[in-house]
Amino acid sequence: MQPTQPSVSHSFPLWQFLTQPVFSSTKIILNPFQFRHHYYIQHLEHCWDCDPAQLLERCWAIDRELKSSN
Repeated sequence: MQPTQPSVSHSFPLWQFLTQPVFSSTKIILNPFQFRHHYYIQHLEHCWDCDPAQLLERCWAIDRELKSSN
């Protein structure tokens, strides 16, 4: 029996696209493909800036939850 892999969703960030600030100094991206690309770049930059210790603690917590549910 193979272990199940956690699913990763690469769906379109629809809510973030629809709630872009209209009257703001930031540029509004109307092209959905460009918005998705820009959104994922920002997400990766945010992940890069995260503290590794916090990420490891979160991973261990998820691992404990998975082991306790089995």
